[in-house]
Amino acid sequence: MTMDSYSMIPANDLAVNHGEIIDVTINTPYDTVRKGYEIRVREIFYVSSVGHWQVKTTTVFLPVGHNELMPNGLNRLIYMQSGPPSTAVREEKAALYMELGGGSTNTLFKIASLRGFIAFEAGTGVSTLIIDARNEKTYALSADAGTGTRHLYANGLTNPTYHALEAMAVNAIESEETAAFEDINVPIEES
Repeated sequence: MTMDSYSMIPANDLAVNHGEIIDVTINTPYDTVRKGYEIRVREIFYVSSVGHWQVKTTTVFLPVGHNELMPNGLNRLIYMQSGPPSTAVREEKAALYMELGGGSTNTLFKIASLRGFIAFEAGTGVSTLIIDARNEKTYALSADAGTGTRHLYANGLTNPTYHALEAMAVNAIESEETAAFEDINVPIEES
């Protein structure tokens, strides 16, 4: 499949469910004109007031030096939630951050505003990780998913770690668009 295809979609013929899928695509190679990398974050979610699954597409640009190779320079993706979101209407209660290594001035970027997991405080949070990677280099490409940590809410159902990251991160979001979800399955054409 092409990089525009989805690796995971809502199951049971898109039946009502309060789950959430987050799809992150890092576009390589390095953009020599803008000096950085383009990233796309697609969040697939269901809210009862709309009555069907939606996808929010966020376009991001990471302004980094040519020495911070992607995805090699990616230290971690951080998902953080401020509080419990609504199941009835869309409200942004979470964010996705990218922490980079290397010598860039900024190494923590906000790459998406998200609805958030409905039962975050009681459930497992992120339960599945699928990595699709396109390797345009001659060296081996690998991904390491380490043990996750959870930051639950403090008094008043607020998460201080979320607010700390919001204050520290550089907002790299360029555009956001929400539409009805449609599965995209585009095979790679053989040449």
